[in-house]
Amino acid sequence: MLVGRVQEFINALESIKDKLSEDDKALLNDFQEKYSGRFDPKAEEGTSDPLFPLELDSPLNEDDLAWIRACFARRWKNIADKEDDYTFYPGGVNIPWISLAKDLAAELKIPYLLVLIPTLKNQVDPDKLSRLEQAPDTRAIFLSDDGVWHRVLGLLEHLQHGKGQLATYDMAKQFRPRALTLNELYRIRSKRGEDLAFQLKNEHYSSFWNYVLRLIAPNWQRRGDCPTHLLPSLLDIIESYYDAAGREPKDFTEFQKCLKNFSIALSACSLEDINHFYGIPIDFGDKKRSYLIEILLDCMQNTEDLHDKLAAVAKWLCQFDPTLVGKHEKLQPLYQSLKVGNYFEVAQLCELVQALELNDTDPLKPEIDQLVQRLRGEDEIKPEIIEQIKQIYALRWKSIIDTPNDYTRRQDRPNRSWIHLARHLASAGYIHPNYYRLLIPTLQMDKDLVTQELFTIYPLSHLILSDNGTKLILAQHLIDHHKANGTFYQCSEHPPCPLTQKELARLAFAAPRYPDYFIRVVETEPEPGISVKTVEAVRELVNGTLNPVGLLLGYDISATQLDTADKAYAKFLEFIAGLEQTELDRLFKQRISFRTKRLSVATILQKIQHKFDDDDRGCIAVYGQYFLQLVLDYNPQAEFRKEIEKDDRIEIDSLRRVSAKKVYREYDEIDEQEANRRALIIFVSLMTHGFSYLPFTSTSLRIWDKSNNVPDSNCIDLFNTLSSFVEKGDVKQSRFTYASVMENIVKKAAAANDFLTSWTRYNDTLEWWKSIENQSIFAKENNTCFEPEQLFTVLWSLSSKRQFKSRMLIENFLEQIVQTSLQPKNPQLKWARINIEFNKLLGSVPVEDRAKMLEELRKESAPVSSDQFLKANREFLIHRLASCGAREGCKRRIGLFGANPGAFKLFYQELTEKLKEEMFIGSIKSLMGTLQKKIEKLAVSKLQSDSMLEYLQKLSTTITAQPSPEKGVTIEDEHVAMELALA
Repeated sequence: MLVGRVQEFINALESIKDKLSEDDKALLNDFQEKYSGRFDPKAEEGTSDPLFPLELDSPLNEDDLAWIRACFARRWKNIADKEDDYTFYPGGVNIPWISLAKDLAAELKIPYLLVLIPTLKNQVDPDKLSRLEQAPDTRAIFLSDDGVWHRVLGLLEHLQHGKGQLATYDMAKQFRPRALTLNELYRIRSKRGEDLAFQLKNEHYSSFWNYVLRLIAPNWQRRGDCPTHLLPSLLDIIESYYDAAGREPKDFTEFQKCLKNFSIALSACSLEDINHFYGIPIDFGDKKRSYLIEILLDCMQNTEDLHDKLAAVAKWLCQFDPTLVGKHEKLQPLYQSLKVGNYFEVAQLCELVQALELNDTDPLKPEIDQLVQRLRGEDEIKPEIIEQIKQIYALRWKSIIDTPNDYTRRQDRPNRSWIHLARHLASAGYIHPNYYRLLIPTLQMDKDLVTQELFTIYPLSHLILSDNGTKLILAQHLIDHHKANGTFYQCSEHPPCPLTQKELARLAFAAPRYPDYFIRVVETEPEPGISVKTVEAVRELVNGTLNPVGLLLGYDISATQLDTADKAYAKFLEFIAGLEQTELDRLFKQRISFRTKRLSVATILQKIQHKFDDDDRGCIAVYGQYFLQLVLDYNPQAEFRKEIEKDDRIEIDSLRRVSAKKVYREYDEIDEQEANRRALIIFVSLMTHGFSYLPFTSTSLRIWDKSNNVPDSNCIDLFNTLSSFVEKGDVKQSRFTYASVMENIVKKAAAANDFLTSWTRYNDTLEWWKSIENQSIFAKENNTCFEPEQLFTVLWSLSSKRQFKSRMLIENFLEQIVQTSLQPKNPQLKWARINIEFNKLLGSVPVEDRAKMLEELRKESAPVSSDQFLKANREFLIHRLASCGAREGCKRRIGLFGANPGAFKLFYQELTEKLKEEMFIGSIKSLMGTLQKKIEKLAVSKLQSDSMLEYLQKLSTTITAQPSPEKGVTIEDEHVAMELALA
């Protein structure tokens, strides 16, 4: 770009100087000083001796370009959200700036909008996924509050396909859209120009905003609810305006601050609720009507007709809810005309009482008729009348609580008239401002503990009556607490606590969003594990409280059993009282499926602790079965006292079979993949460790074609558990299996110090158990088990650098990997066999080769890809096949003294090249098939091809399992005899 282009820009601004703002004039002056001439910085103060003027055809350097961009940034800061905002109108004083921006952008190879609006954050529109350079006009975009730009066209398309919801996305491919804020809608409405008009379905619209108001806004109230908790703040905005307008000079700073805070609070509501609020129709005089969003946007601009518009909003507020009356003197004539607040009179009370909905058979009808007659003869509202009204409401509440006509279930007919009367009485000061106390006389709390706001700002559909009827629970807090802490706790108490069974039942009748969240999110989320110590405390509770006799209808347990149960329960309550809050929350969240029912621990404890005269109180023995199932869900092998284990009424074996297989909290940090790795490492170690044992005391363990001798019954238990896990290949149970092995076998074996164990167990066996217990066996520096793909690729790369003996051993092991991979077994069993073979290889190679292999395998590296693994397989198999063919070829070329130097190498190279040609593979199995076809077509002797085909056939041979008499375990008679003798 040349200096002449900047001079053109300066001349363009000069020609419209009388239309420029003071900020634009300052920018023009800066351009003139910099580019209309050069000044000597050393000249005396007060002089301006010009140096040579800049040549018009001089190119601008990088500093010049940076300075100009800084000027654009300065101007954007001055005009954003004001009349000269580029996104409002590109004409007028903006024309020279936009023209220069386009030329500068071409020079910098960036979208021109980035020059005009340097604060833009995104390159792609989140709604339409179009790029910034595709915006044809500055008005084609609008800015969100966080600086992200959006295409207006994207909004239009979303409206046409999104059920009329005015919404946008904060980022591309975001799952949920959000409502537009007041600022964003203000920016959309502020766009101007006749060329914004468009036609859609034969309808003419002057602008996108005109389209929204005419076609979309009328449908907003069909979805969502009015966010009533914000209506008091809306009333504050109205009063703030009248305060500001009544001052001289007028100062709307506080008014705009109120509006800004309101906008922030509104943006926290749901999309449907916000649009519902925007679409509230407000009636003016002369049959005029406007949507609330239009009036709010007028507030942002401080339009001249705000006085009448806000008065109309104040009228709507007190008609919607008579408690929403302001104190400002400018509003009092309105309230006086409507007879609300302090202007509420006995005539209005009589009308509202007469309007109370009752059917002809309602027992309250005589009471209502009597009250109406009395009111007709009164000229003021006396305290005795209010008391009579309270008695009527109290009688009605007793008849409708937890029925379809409960106030928290229905706010329309027949309850609307009762609620409306209560609001009028509270507004006039005849009853407590918390008029819910009139509706529900048992209430004792007026304010929400979290927000410290009156409950009456929230709709009754968003509130749940507490179990004892003295408090209201704001349902939104349940969701907020769950999102923040993972617990669906109510916050009307301190500390927060779970809902009772009765409160959960009442939740089902709240606004749909709340039970929907509970069913969709809370009920389906995985339960967090509880600690081993907590499960053991529950087991002790079961041992003390679960008496089979108590399960029989009409039978009571003995006084001794009752005393034991009380002590066990008291001990358990003392235990949970000392639990940290996180563990207590986890315990309360445990859901237990017993027979056909599913209850949480929190619900069970609440039922057990109900008062004796409460019909909902639960039997400790009955709920003891649930706690029994909870213990078995974590540990199906857990043992209980004899009566529980043997009694047919409990059927403990069937409960063990339906264990939920939950995992203790101590294993939270171990995912399924890591647990699977650890379980397999333990199993491989069990099958390869060289255990020491006394003569005639070993047991032979066998799986597939592998076996090992172990010294004691703990090893047998470990084998039985892990071999079943490996053979089933159920990776989803890895965490449960690993935790069960650690808690029920490993820790007990490591801690065993009975006489038989002390006398027969060698120290190396104890150290082996301890290495599993302290998890050192899994440490990187001790690891000798690896993924088969990693083993193959690493060892193949090392084999050529090893001595002949090690190379042959490695190649034989690689053959084992190929052969095992081709077997029709599950991946876990293959993994175990390959690593058993690898551990045997480690014991066969020289020490330095073993160290080198482990060093390479233990290096941190990315997982081996399938392509890398297959490539190594191809190279290895070609190498082995070429070696087989070369050996047969050498037998046919015997030279002097029975040798032919160099023949093997020549045959090997020739066969390798032929086998490499056109190799396309997808798996080891397909690789084997491809190689077989190539061998059959090779121009080699029959002996050579037979030798190579025989090698492939050997690799494809099924690996047969060793005969195993009893689930893979062979126990020598001498072992049994020895144990019996020692016992």
